[in-house]
Amino acid sequence: MLKRALSGMIVAGLVVVLAGCKTTPDASAPTSTLSTREATRLAAQMQFQNPQIQATLGQGTSMQPLYTEDTVIMIHPIDFADLEAEMIVAYRNRQGQIVIHRLVRLELGGWVAQGINNPREDRERVTPENLLGVVYTVIYTEGM
Repeated sequence: MLKRALSGMIVAGLVVVLAGCKTTPDASAPTSTLSTREATRLAAQMQFQNPQIQATLGQGTSMQPLYTEDTVIMIHPIDFADLEAEMIVAYRNRQGQIVIHRLVRLELGGWVAQGINNPREDRERVTPENLLGVVYTVIYTEGM
């Protein structure tokens, strides 16, 4: 019963989060009325419901205006064979950092990825070994 109640709360929370998002004509990032703390709490509830999901906070400018600082990004595992161009995925680079970028094309050494705000493609390729998953959903916050 508790699991079903939490599931309903999460769905209701996501509806509120998504319904409360707004974008402006100048292509600024979507925002909501949630604080980063509230968004993180909601992400923890989602992880409780599905332990495969991993949450991370948006950092940097490579995916702006889609994701900004403190956007909570939920990542779900995906098989490498199921990847397709234009998917937004997370992978761990050689420095151990999580990178969240869009897939451009498949080459012999793996998928070429690029941040939507970056002029150049990533040097590293997305491979079965460094792939963390696909962006499952995001929880926008009050913004910067």
